Amino acid sequence: MHVTLFPHEKATLDGEAIGTRVELDNFQALCSMLSEVVIADDKVGQRGWSPATFKGDHRRLEKVEQVSVLVLDVDVPDLPEMPEELSWFAHKTFSGNWRLVVELDRTYRAEEHARLRKAAMADFKVDETLGPSKAADASRFYFGPAARSLEVFETRRGTGGTLDVDAYLATMPVQVVTSERLDARADAPDTAPPSVSGVLLSDSP
Repeated sequence: MHVTLFPHEKATLDGEAIGTRVELDNFQALCSMLSEVVIADDKVGQRGWSPATFKGDHRRLEKVEQVSVLVLDVDVPDLPEMPEELSWFAHKTFSGNWRLVVELDRTYRAEEHARLRKAAMADFKVDETLGPSKAADASRFYFGPAARSLEVFETRRGTGGTLDVDAYLATMPVQVVTSERLDARADAPDTAPPSVSGVLLSDSP
């Protein structure tokens, strides 16, 4: 499994959004990485990651090679009841809501992202209208876990099987998906210098 790490959301390096591609042994290694929380007064400036890999490690939508896991923002304080047979991980976000990461039976392409996301949200009964439209972008930058105090941070884990990507895609009609550019997004930087390779988000320089 491969993901891309970024030291923070507003870093620059020669005008390119460059991260570090990291190989993880398995989904549990990703769960461990996302269990590491930073205690801070603000999430801005904190390290982050993408479930995608990119050509040249440049984080742009047109450079997405593949996406290794499905990430869903659950923009309410209560996590939905998840299927018992599914492998997933969730952590509280800085806003007090949840970020859900689902293990897949295969990687998927950028053009499959919107359909897969919509199908999963419908099945899990997650209201997709609550989240930002940019969440439908396969190249999105996600902040690593951050909280104002350790007491408000929480993780949960489901240890079933992987989500069948093709089965979920089959429930959604093929449609043309357009994605806006990332240039001005506070949570999705144009540029970021390389972080060091490893499984800890805090390893970023």
